[in-house]
Amino acid sequence: MSLKLASTDTSEQSRSDPSRESLRQKIDELAEATRLAERAHSAVTKAQALVASLDTEHANAVAAVARAREHQGRRAAAAIAAGHAMPASTTRAARNRELEIEDERDSAQVALQALIEQAAAADEEKTRAELHVGAAINAILAHEAVRLVDELEKLKLEIADRQSVLYFIGNRGSIPHGNYMHQVSELSAPLAKIEPKITEAMEVGLIFDHVFAEQNPIVERWAAACVVLRRDADAPLPA
Repeated sequence: MSLKLASTDTSEQSRSDPSRESLRQKIDELAEATRLAERAHSAVTKAQALVASLDTEHANAVAAVARAREHQGRRAAAAIAAGHAMPASTTRAARNRELEIEDERDSAQVALQALIEQAAAADEEKTRAELHVGAAINAILAHEAVRLVDELEKLKLEIADRQSVLYFIGNRGSIPHGNYMHQVSELSAPLAKIEPKITEAMEVGLIFDHVFAEQNPIVERWAAACVVLRRDADAPLPA
């Protein structure tokens, strides 16, 4: 029996796999949520530009009112000095324009706040969609984990079988002597070169080391595969 893990063929199976179909749906939902979030932020950008423009326009209108009042003051002073009646006001139009712009700016600021809230809600929806994609990928991985666990159990048995055989071979250099094994040089000589390797192989264990696992290059391949799965539900998993 071979110790090599079986490869994962998803090219055809993925198209009929419910978990893959669910991932395809979640990817589509994420794409739509991303599109809506981008559109919402684009609207915020436009509203911010409008508010900034109206702020400038309002500042100009305020300055125009000040100039109009200054001009009206000079006209009034000249009329009073000449004994004439007060001239008609010329500041009303400037003040009306200032009020109009102020109303527009206030409305734009209210709209901007509403759009900011909508963008925040769109971002939250996008985040939920991203989590749904991640969960759908994990569902695929969970299914794959079942296969890997089954294979690992078989490998454990294979390792035990091989170690048992190696133990038998290693003991062929000795013969029973009471309760002990007595090494016979004629028998052990052919095994001398391989004996250290047999001893080393007998020490192979299945103790899990998370540090080794995190640094194992195969984990990088699986992480890369998960990245690809976020945009392609039919992407294969590593062999």
